[in-house]
This record gives sequence, structure tokens and C-alpha cells, in this order.
Amino acid sequence: MRLADAPEAQAFLERFSDRSRRMNVLYKVLDEKGNLVPYVRRPAQQAYADDHWVLDIIAKARQLGFSTEIAIGITDCCVFRRNFKAGIIDYTLDDAQLKLQKIKIAYLGLPEAIRNVVALVKDNESELWFSNGSSVSVGTTHRGGTLQYLHISEFGKIAAEKPEIAEEIVSGALNTVAPGCMVKIESTAHGTSGRFYQMVEAAKARAATGQPLSLLDYRLHFFGWFMDEKYRLQHNLVTLTQEHLEYFDTLQAKYGIYLTPDQKAWYARKELDLGPDKMKEEFQVSLPHRRVLLQLNGGYVVQAGDDESPQLAVVIVNIELTKLGVRHLREAFNAGQGRCSVRCYGPRRRIPACHARRRAAVRDDEPRGISRSLRGVRLHAGRRWLPV
Repeated sequence: MRLADAPEAQAFLERFSDRSRRMNVLYKVLDEKGNLVPYVRRPAQQAYADDHWVLDIIAKARQLGFSTEIAIGITDCCVFRRNFKAGIIDYTLDDAQLKLQKIKIAYLGLPEAIRNVVALVKDNESELWFSNGSSVSVGTTHRGGTLQYLHISEFGKIAAEKPEIAEEIVSGALNTVAPGCMVKIESTAHGTSGRFYQMVEAAKARAATGQPLSLLDYRLHFFGWFMDEKYRLQHNLVTLTQEHLEYFDTLQAKYGIYLTPDQKAWYARKELDLGPDKMKEEFQVSLPHRRVLLQLNGGYVVQAGDDESPQLAVVIVNIELTKLGVRHLREAFNAGQGRCSVRCYGPRRRIPACHARRRAAVRDDEPRGISRSLRGVRLHAGRRWLPV
């Protein structure tokens, strides 16, 4: 039976016919302390809801509540539409199952009159089925039947650490979504390569044209950590360094971002736990970018990182880099701003120990067109860069 045909649901439907109102007052979620509370959109969630599109890419800082917003949206669609099929993909199956639990909790918080009409008829760790024919399933990829709603969470991390799974998602899962139906891809950024980065860049380029989006075009959204009220700390408990002050001045001058003293204190204290590089990866204020600075010894020096903090570079060089090549590289950067340390990612042979701190992991940061035989070298060269 449809909700519209159930006499006991008529009063409810008249009161909550507007979906936006339902999303803000009808559902319940578990808060950070484990308490069951009414779901009310935070500023970032509301900003997204006001500007969403059928195909959305959400680049964001951590824990701004977008997986919860999307889970509530899926719940609403499953309850108020018949035969609605939704899927959730996450980095691990455990992560995906946690999102399924958010949907179940939101459903169980609905009035009994609604749950009596749209009952939960199948409930396990990987899927929920409702009596109106709607369902939601979760996993680390999807190649099943046609979906009307697909949520891909932490796609940046998947693309960076599991590129073969990312390709499977693009070629398989995304093609199961019916034209004109919804895809929501949300993630923190993880480097300047991989499928997520490519999709962000494509959406950014499409938006720059100023042309209306087609049903095959993604809309790019970005939300920084400063948009959430919980990222505050009593400022008289934290001492800011000169580097912090310079960083906050850059945010103000370049992006017009004015942080309160309590926001600055929270950032500085949190950075002690995560470190500068990880902090800027998890709690961003701008989209990551990459551009080639110069060509050297058949390789490339590539600036990577956020616009406001380009203190990392990835140098793509041949694995047979010579001692002369490393010295040339070092001298080129030292001429611009002093010290420069080199970290090699790739085979240990043929790179002198005195010139590179070796690591066994192979990075996959090659710009397009660069051979897979090339490997990355990370440079720490201060906050400024040698001009091209």
C-alpha cells in the first residue's frame, strides 16, 4: 500500500508534504555522544541542500555530516517512493554497514503510523527492504540492478589506495544508475591523482564554462572545516606559532576566510595530533591542485597540495636518477629558498643513500602521459617555490 492510500497517514502527509521540511524535522540520528536526537541540518548541510544537483561531487573536510545528510535523504526516498532502489559504496564493508545503520535508525524514528504502512520486511547487515518495494544495499562496489540513488563515500581514499576498485566503481557501479537519477560522491581529498581528483577537475572545468549542466555533468561542491561549529577550542588555552599566524593571514588575504580566535586555537591544537601535512589533507580550506613547475632530467617537478599551503612537491623522475641529477635537483631548489630534502618512493637501487631517504612504498602520482616506469620523489622545501 502507498502512503497516499493509507487513511491513518493522511494527516501526516498533509503536515509533511514538503520534503525539505521532512528532512529537517522528521528524522532522528545518533549524535557524536551516542544520543538519539532530531536531525537538524548544520550550516554546511543546509548549504549543500540548497544547491544540490542530480550528480554531485562533494569535496570536504572531515566529519561535516554529509554521509548523515545523504543517509537521511535515502531514507526519505525509500519511505515516500515505491520501488526506489539505492546503493551505498564505501572504503570498507564495515564503513558501508555503518551508513546502513544510520538509515535504519532514521526509519525507526518515524511515527508508528508511517512504519505500519511502510514496514521494514528485510533487515540484515548489507541491505534493507521495505514493504513498498524500496530497498537500499551496501558494499565496496556494485554491479547489480539499476539504481535510482548511489552514494559513494570516501572515493578520494579509494582512488588513492585502491585504484583498481575505483576503476571498477567508475566502469560498473556508476553505470547502474538510471539516467537523470542521483549520484552523490563525497570525500576528503587524497593527493592530486586518481579518479576522484580527475572527476573534481572535470567538474571544476565544466563549472568554469558557465554553461548549464546536463544530466551527465557533475556539480562540484566544496566545504571547509571552518563551516562546522564543533571545530572550536577556548583560545586562551592554546599558543599560536608564527607559522600559524602566517597561515591564518593567508586564508584571510587569499580566500576572505576570517577565523575566530577559538577556530584558530582548535586548528593549532589539532595540528599537534595530526601533523601539518595530514591536517591540511583532512581539514581543507580549498580544493587540491597540481601544476608542473619545471622539467628536469627527463622528469617533472610537480607542485601538489592545497592552494593555501603549497609546501609539498612531487617530483616525477626516472628510477635510474643519477647522483648528478639529484645534486642538480637539490641545487635548483636551494637557489630559490634554502634547504631541500629528498624522499624517494620506489626501488631502492641506483639512488645514493646520501642523497635520498629511501622508502619502499611506490607512489602513483604521475601526471597524465608520464610512463608508469617513473616514480615519485617528495621534496620538502619550505613555504615558497622556485619560480618557473
